[in-house]
Amino acid sequence: MTTRSIRLVVVDGDDQPVLEPQDIKVLWSDYARSSQEISIPHYIESHADGLCAKYFTWLEQFTQLNIKNQQLESFFSLNEEFSYYWSTLTSEKSYTKSPSIYLLFKILALEEMITQYSTREVVFIASDRRLAVIIEQIVRLKKCSFIFKYHKAAVKHYSVHQYFKKGFYALPLLLRGVFRLLIFLWKYRVLMSSPAFRQQQHHSKQITIISPFPGVDISKAKKGQYQSSWWGSLHQLLKAEGYFVNWVFMYFDSLQMSRSESVQIQQLFNLKSQHERFCSVYSFFSFKLLVPIVRDYIRLYIKFWQSRAVIRKHMQHSPFSVLLSDFEDSMAGSAALMNIVFYHVFQSCVSRVSNAQYCFYLMENQNWEKTLVYHWKKASHQPIIGFIHASIRAFDFRYAQLNKKYQTDEAICMPTKIAIHGDDSNINLSALGMPKDQVIHVEALRYQYLSQLKPHQRKKKDDAPLQIAVLTGMEESVTIYQCQFIQRLIQIAPEFKNVHFLIKPHPGLVSIHQMAKQYFQGLNYTITLEPFNQIDLSTIDFAIIENSSTIAMECLYMQLPFCLLSYPKGFNLSSLLRYSSLFIRSPDELVTLLKDIPTVKTYLQSILAKDRALFYLDQNMPRLKNALKALA
Repeated sequence: MTTRSIRLVVVDGDDQPVLEPQDIKVLWSDYARSSQEISIPHYIESHADGLCAKYFTWLEQFTQLNIKNQQLESFFSLNEEFSYYWSTLTSEKSYTKSPSIYLLFKILALEEMITQYSTREVVFIASDRRLAVIIEQIVRLKKCSFIFKYHKAAVKHYSVHQYFKKGFYALPLLLRGVFRLLIFLWKYRVLMSSPAFRQQQHHSKQITIISPFPGVDISKAKKGQYQSSWWGSLHQLLKAEGYFVNWVFMYFDSLQMSRSESVQIQQLFNLKSQHERFCSVYSFFSFKLLVPIVRDYIRLYIKFWQSRAVIRKHMQHSPFSVLLSDFEDSMAGSAALMNIVFYHVFQSCVSRVSNAQYCFYLMENQNWEKTLVYHWKKASHQPIIGFIHASIRAFDFRYAQLNKKYQTDEAICMPTKIAIHGDDSNINLSALGMPKDQVIHVEALRYQYLSQLKPHQRKKKDDAPLQIAVLTGMEESVTIYQCQFIQRLIQIAPEFKNVHFLIKPHPGLVSIHQMAKQYFQGLNYTITLEPFNQIDLSTIDFAIIENSSTIAMECLYMQLPFCLLSYPKGFNLSSLLRYSSLFIRSPDELVTLLKDIPTVKTYLQSILAKDRALFYLDQNMPRLKNALKALA
């Protein structure tokens, strides 16, 4: 019999426990700094295949859970065809909406470590008592002893918005649903009051496109010309081919313009354009929809309570119990209410645009996409194409197991074709589960401008300060970590205090000005809201990019020296994960790169020499033209 001798000391925070000779220190939310430490975040990256397989297997089994002699998917169907489960956070698997997925992976990783190291005892040092209860259950099932040591975390200073959000999600599920409806009606009242399309248009060549908004060329928008950063040269192609376009905008909060300003711009587009018409998806909401929305919410809420005991029993005493709150909110809380709103709004929308030859949308497996596709397929026999517009990342589970979805009842809300845009997308989607028969290869509309760029050239005097671009994603917590990382850089290397930082936030990161004031105080910085392709990069020496931002691919093509900042409290979402030398975990590593920028540039050139076809960038778009002809 093998004697268990190892004690795992799991630390979440800056506590420095006294270790015994046979102890192994496990860092819950950080990277290892010595050979005596093991990092959970690093373990997740290096054991991704096995951990993902466990997650996907559980999801598959969960959908087949028996509830009142029906599988879970069927039980949550309100019209015997469309299951509301397909729109849940559990099914969506979004890294931004469901941070509990990363927590699940951390627990699964610890579970594997317990077995791998023949563990006799686990000591968990942290401030999260609820998490400690879950981990204790897992440890006890492994026949190990467990000790929890409370470690007081640093005091967090929440904004008013964050306090409101915490209070909101502490409410009972029914109240969350009611308040979400009221918030929705107030927040989007301006967009709801803008005119919707009144009827179908009758054109021999017509396309309907559902698109995020804004994300536009502002100078052109003020002249009444819609040029989206999402669709690139598609605007010019459709005009040249004689298509009439129904543009339906999905507004998102942005620094570029307010909701009121977006309505004014939309009206200007309608005045100026002869071959397009524009409206917001929220324009299709009317108060007569409140009756079916409330009716369906009550029906779904009742079904949730009928199934609650079975689902809780299925999840309890397992790592997957951390996903329960997402599922419950999706079936009876605020997410459930919004899924029902979008179901009825898109039903109204599609009824006025479904005579088009095609429907395009940007595919991110968001909850509303399922209702859009479902209603389009019910109303039209014409193809609906989901364009994966950005790079696909290894841990971006929104695109996982798409091949299996086409083989189940969920196929009714999957697009006719999925458009991908290069070898990089092909490689990463294949790893996640690519439905080969449903995939078409088209040009990278968002990245076409890259083919016209000259390689980055930066000439400066030896004594001139460095110009560093700070490129953020849309997650506030990750951006704060990025800002704090730069603070740590200045602390260990004061010679970089005279650097000028050009901060380019994600368009949806509306709090960037407050963050910059707090974390860049005393430093030289500028915030730019210009689209990345309009920034004069000849003034930039180096870029620091947080790892979930797909803008790294653009920097690679431009040969702009950059590094990717690893974030230990979330998945490494970079599509360049296979190029480990691009990633940094400590300010010391950044100092090394900044002192030898030419070497970084040489490394980027070597990557491009091997992977030049990461994107299809042909300006004439032969792939897209051929795909449309084949689908006609």
